[in-house]
Amino acid sequence: FIYGVLDKPIGGSPFFFITGLALGFGYNRGFIPPTLEQVPNFPLVKLATDNNKPTIEGLIQLQKDLSPNIPPKNGSIILAIGVKFTSFKIIESFVLLVATFGDKFTLDLIGISTLTSPPAIDNKTNVPPIAQVRLAIIARFVPDEGTLTVEGKILPDSYLFQKNCILSGGFAFYTWFKGEHEGDFVLTVGGYHPRFNIPAHYPRVDRIS
Repeated sequence: FIYGVLDKPIGGSPFFFITGLALGFGYNRGFIPPTLEQVPNFPLVKLATDNNKPTIEGLIQLQKDLSPNIPPKNGSIILAIGVKFTSFKIIESFVLLVATFGDKFTLDLIGISTLTSPPAIDNKTNVPPIAQVRLAIIARFVPDEGTLTVEGKILPDSYLFQKNCILSGGFAFYTWFKGEHEGDFVLTVGGYHPRFNIPAHYPRVDRIS
């Protein structure tokens, strides 16, 4: 498995200004995506979003941390491409798309975005932000299983006005186009009504608060 990161501004529009790229390739390797809670510290995400240059010891540790998510799997191939970008210098994001080929084809998307207001200007301002919202997103498309799933969650270090005013919540979109639940779909923001009888195959989502 090989993974490389280019941490250099490339350009683009103010809405989508590319500040870095990531590429990965794996042979005889499978891919197990992280959970929403694991996204910020997921090695492939952390390496691309960490502003500090990694040391040799840090890279060795990242490799160890990554082993459970990229286990040996005979005949499986992984291709990954990531984009790091900003939107109006207020939102910083990184999105990684991972395609796995082998006994079945899967597409995984892992993303994280951080909105900071007001944004730091070249890290020289001492004015603390009045709001910080970090959102983790994972999505998976598995044609053989007939599923497309998208989930998002506001991460614990999100706040409004002051750090003890914590924001939380999540959303999910699931659709099934094959198999037992063919034709079913669900879209939820902040969970379900207390009286709703939640089917076992529906995702559980944190309430917005």
